[in-house]
Amino acid sequence: MLSDTQVFEKVMFDIKRLSPEKRLLIIKLTSETLLETTKQSNTNLNFTLLPYGKYRGEKTTSLEDFKIAQWQPTDEYLNSF
Repeated sequence: MLSDTQVFEKVMFDIKRLSPEKRLLIIKLTSETLLETTKQSNTNLNFTLLPYGKYRGEKTTSLEDFKIAQWQPTDEYLNSF
């Protein structure tokens, strides 16, 4: 029996022989299966939305507060991949 690594390597070898259009089709079909899985797992979630204004504090959040809290990666971090 082949290990997962061997199966993956064989699949990748076969994919490399395909045309770019066929590779894109494989990506599309694979992503659709992932989306179906995500939709199914999201339907199992039990959550309720927070009611507007229930947890309001004395100070409201400004656009500047969101900009400060926003993640801004450095060039060094982005180039590390």
